[in-house]
Amino acid sequence: MLPQPTREQLLRDLTSWGPEADVAAITLADRGDNSALPEILRSILRECGMEHIPDARIDSFVRLAGPEHVRMLAEELEQLDEAELELDAGDTGDEFWRIQTAIERIMVGIGPRALDPVQIAQSSTQNRFALESLSRVIRHLTGEPVDE
Repeated sequence: MLPQPTREQLLRDLTSWGPEADVAAITLADRGDNSALPEILRSILRECGMEHIPDARIDSFVRLAGPEHVRMLAEELEQLDEAELELDAGDTGDEFWRIQTAIERIMVGIGPRALDPVQIAQSSTQNRFALESLSRVIRHLTGEPVDE
């Protein structure tokens, strides 16, 4: 029988690309290690920058997250800066879309418990990207039609 990877090894694997990072996130979720959520989120965001939305890591994040993690997710949306799109040929805009999509999937995955914190985050931001994403999440969570 192979030895189980240590938490430290799993966190290192999260910094890799592809299947190793997915397996690490799944294993951390299986272990219930919600203290690894910041590292899993960084891995998700990095992968979004490489033209891929990592579904297995998103699912693992959702398994560990609760409404108390909405603020962390909203802060990532607020980091998306309109100024970066001024001379963009499309790559940055696509990355922003992937980040928004990943974070929206996580918030919707948390479920109705996330509604109040999402509404609070929406009321406290001026960032266009955060407002768009948080509005879509609220519509998902309340059963309203969502424009994709």
